[in-house]
Amino acid sequence: MKRFIIVLITSIAFQSFSQVSYDFSDALPIDESPISSVSSSDFGIYFSENKETKYIFDAQGIWIETTIFNSISKDTIRESSKYTVRNGYIFGVVLNDSLPCVLDENRYHFGLKVREQVAGGTSKNVLKKLKGSSYIINYNENDGYTPSLFTLVGKTLTIQYFDYETGTTIFDVIAQQSSKKVQGMNYISLAPTKKEWKGIDIAKLFGDKVVYFKN
Repeated sequence: MKRFIIVLITSIAFQSFSQVSYDFSDALPIDESPISSVSSSDFGIYFSENKETKYIFDAQGIWIETTIFNSISKDTIRESSKYTVRNGYIFGVVLNDSLPCVLDENRYHFGLKVREQVAGGTSKNVLKKLKGSSYIINYNENDGYTPSLFTLVGKTLTIQYFDYETGTTIFDVIAQQSSKKVQGMNYISLAPTKKEWKGIDIAKLFGDKVVYFKN
């Protein structure tokens, strides 16, 4: 019975840790001012390995362009006045434009490009320089910020998203923390001072690297 109680307590404790979500009340790094774009030497277009996603760095800011794959049945196209297919292109998906398509198993498959500005312009996200050619994009979510690390070296871009160990103690150095519970999730907003920020091991804030290659 004692062993069962210990296992149960351990399980509850683990679930408690796993229900904690952190963000920051201010954009990181605390001691840097927001910028609208990266250094001009870092301008360029960087593609994912499968070419389905690309990041564009220019004077207006940072953009992400992704390809969303979709399909429409041959029967739908035949019965609808909205869509037509001619010479390997589908009309009607995009206003006043067409998309390349492929017929497979009675469905026309196509890719739709979606472009979004993730920093600069009217974006609510905040871009700040960390050091050298490393930058942090602070994504604005739920009145707080979630940081991602962007590093440009040579012809590669690496992105590391905000990540931390379950039950982490790296935020214990931050005195000002506010929390609220929503449907079993404990949301903690961190407000580090400049001194506290310098005491955080930045490497422990971010996960594995996702690599993009310059065109």
